[in-house]
Amino acid sequence: MDEVPLGLCLCGSQDLLDLRTIDMSLGGRVSAKFELREFHNDGNWLGFLHVFRQRFTEIDLSIIDSEEEGTRLHRACGGNPRTFKRFITEAVLVAVDAGAAAVQPGHLVLASERTNGAVKAAGGPYAG
Repeated sequence: MDEVPLGLCLCGSQDLLDLRTIDMSLGGRVSAKFELREFHNDGNWLGFLHVFRQRFTEIDLSIIDSEEEGTRLHRACGGNPRTFKRFITEAVLVAVDAGAAAVQPGHLVLASERTNGAVKAAGGPYAG
């Protein structure tokens, strides 16, 4: 059983937190559990956006690096990094299609419509 020094990382939904209910043998071998939650709309969220903007060099994302825009993005994405990445990827695609060097407010509006659908976007922070 311990012949190979190999670690295993299981990632998934809330169901994996109580793995023993799914598989008693595997659940008994889990030595640590970590839960990653959505960001609250606070300094950690703004820090995440700031570092994301800094690391992204292909197009100017400085629009996301303000408290006001951070709040809108939090409302649009619920503080979920996966949802944010999907949303911001769409905004970048819209900007590139428009031939822009930077993501602009209109790009975020269209990205919201494309990722959330027009009806949901109409009630969101990027309603056009």
